[in-house]
Formats: sequence, structure tokens, C-alpha cells
Amino acid sequence: MAFTGARVAHAATDKIDAFAALPSNLAAVRSLAGFTEGRRRFVAIQGASGWGKSHLLRAARDMTAARFYADVQFDSAEHWLSTGSAADRAKARFLILDDVDSALSRPRSRQMLQLELERRIRTKKPTLCGLDIHRRSLRSLPLSSLWHSAAIAPPTPSERRAIVQQMCKNERLPIGDTSQQLVANLVGGDGHSLLGALLRIKAVVPEWQDFNSVHPLRVAGILHPYLADSAHFDLREMVVDSVTRTAGKDAARLIAVSVYILSEWTDLCEESIATFFGMKPGDVYRLRREVSGRLAGEDSALHAHLARSIRAVTCCLNQV
Repeated sequence: MAFTGARVAHAATDKIDAFAALPSNLAAVRSLAGFTEGRRRFVAIQGASGWGKSHLLRAARDMTAARFYADVQFDSAEHWLSTGSAADRAKARFLILDDVDSALSRPRSRQMLQLELERRIRTKKPTLCGLDIHRRSLRSLPLSSLWHSAAIAPPTPSERRAIVQQMCKNERLPIGDTSQQLVANLVGGDGHSLLGALLRIKAVVPEWQDFNSVHPLRVAGILHPYLADSAHFDLREMVVDSVTRTAGKDAARLIAVSVYILSEWTDLCEESIATFFGMKPGDVYRLRREVSGRLAGEDSALHAHLARSIRAVTCCLNQV
């Protein structure tokens, strides 16, 4: 299926209102405000990769430029050191450097960076740096006692959900609360991984379909590649367990109903379903057709069992 660029395009901005302000990053947001308002000249924002440090630095660039009507030089530390002369680098009234640790990790670039930053400190030119969370990174800055530092800590589980909610808003992806919770709780890694999962949902769902109408089962199926190595969650096991618990007198068709739900409601590929049940992909197709035929034939017991199973697995997803 073809998708238009407008639907799949990454819509997030670098504005501060596109950033989820949370207890784990509030100190960094306040320090950024101090820099952009001219109250703090030398600020170091520390944080692990993937949790918004670069976003904040880019937001600081725009806010500082707007407030002081001045050009703000924004660059990675290594690129800044490798371009232009020392005189050119000294011209910037405001300087914002990202990935400072990369420059600090090499003796020559570390020496150059320390010299350039010391010049800026002595001439009182505002400078904002983004560094890793390690203390040694901050100690490597010249005249380190003059730098105001603040850290972005890894988010708590509840903060991950708030971050996913903000990302959905930025990407104009209004999936339901349960689906957002699935992304926050099941997708590992940092903010880049969370955003990647959301963009996958955005790309896979057809353009004509309302995101609000996408069932959490479908979202869980779309996320399956991100969860393949998870030891705590397997959508296929959850579906089989729900079908088994709600079977009643219809226990003879447990595998067929499970296969039908996995193929029709989650969009898992036939190979993934077949591997789980120890069958051939052709058997998955055959069982799905068999259940579809009985549903079309008004098999009331099967309809009731299917409805109970969908409710049960949805309830399980709500508790993930």
C-alpha cells in the first residue's frame, strides 16, 4: 500500500512547547530559561542520549535569537572546532554546542575546545553546552566552577507515558490511551525508540482510517517487531490465553479462533503466527478461512466466543 508523504512525515518541532516538561527534566528546563533570558551566561545541560537534550538546545537557539535579535551559533562541538579560524569562532555572541563529549574524548580536540571555551568565559560570551550525564564531562570544562549545570534524568514509567502522549501530540497521532500505554510500557530503549514505534504506527495505518478507531490489538501487532525479544510480553501467548479462558463449551476450536484473531485483528504475518503454533503458513490461511466461513454462516456460539476473547485480550492489554 502506498502512503503519502504528508501522512508519514515527521511532524515534531523543536519548540519548547513540543517538549514534555517533567520532574526528571525540570531543572534542565529552568536552566535553559536562565540562559535564554540572559540570567545565566554559562550553562551545561547533561543527560543520556535520547531524552530531549538536543531538543532543548535547539529550542534555546530559537528562543535566544528571538529575545535578543541576535545570531546564535548552534553546532556540534567537533564540527564547530573543525570549521573556520579561531577568530571566526570568537565572533559568535551566543554559542550553543551539542555532543560536547565527542570533542572531549580526543586529546587534541579536548585541548582545543577547552581553550576556545576559556576564551569565551573570559570575554563573558554566553555559552550553552550539551554533555553526557557523567560527572567527568562537566569537570573537563574549563573553569568548571563557573558553569551552571542541570541534568535530564531517565524518565520514570509514568513519565514515559507523558512523553509518549507529547510525541503523539507533536506527530498528530491521536491513538487511544491504551495504545499510548502499550508504546510507553512495552517499547524499550530511549526516546528515539518510542518515536520510532509511533512513526511505525503512523506509517502502517491506512491514510483513510481514523487513528482513534485503531484497536489496541492492532497497535500491539504493529509493535510486534519491537517486542520480539521481550521475555515479559508475547501477544500470541496473550491471545491464546484469552481464547482459552473464554472458551466455555467451544474448546474444540481454540487454535482456530486464536489464529483468526492474530491474523485478522493484529495483522501479524502468517509466518510469525505459524512459527508460534508449529504449523505451516498455509495452515494459518486455512484456519482463518475456516473461521471466517463459520462467522459468515451465523455461527452464534463462535460469534459469542470471539467477542468474549476480544474483550478478554483487550482487558489484558489495558493492564500491561
